[in-house]
Amino acid sequence: MTSAGLGDTGFGTARYNYTAGFDLLARATDIKLKQASTTLFEQARTFDAAGNVSTANTTLSAGTDNQAFCYDEQNRVIAAASSGTVPCQTFGPGTLTAANYNQIFEYDNMGRLHRGSLGFYTYGDNAHVHAATLIGPRLQSGSYTAIYDAAGNMTCREPSSSWGINGPLCEAG
Repeated sequence: MTSAGLGDTGFGTARYNYTAGFDLLARATDIKLKQASTTLFEQARTFDAAGNVSTANTTLSAGTDNQAFCYDEQNRVIAAASSGTVPCQTFGPGTLTAANYNQIFEYDNMGRLHRGSLGFYTYGDNAHVHAATLIGPRLQSGSYTAIYDAAGNMTCREPSSSWGINGPLCEAG
């Protein structure tokens, strides 16, 4: 356990008190920030056998946010959620519903992200096989495109519409 007083009231007492608990691998498992007896922030984390964050449960003065994460055999995140269900565990949602999410992630046989929070990822540049060239819903508006130079630097990333106020948004070659 580590703790520290932050700030000074002028009477020799701390305005804020920070405490943190750690596991045997020196990973923070419980972090708290208090002002007097009021908890301003607290986060408790658990880890799976491979050392990945399995849950992160946060308490704020406005409510709680509970998150769960699942990983594949290569330790890549395959599911992350603060509401609903995830395939590897059960958890209860928090009371802060404005930021609720439930995401599934898939990877192709080259280890590249195939599906994520922004939709599907397409890798259409044979010179840069790990560089996404299209991200978004398949065959729908709202996608993003990207163009790369010979060194692999992204030179353009725009919505999939091809014209803007001043002409073409992304031009190949």
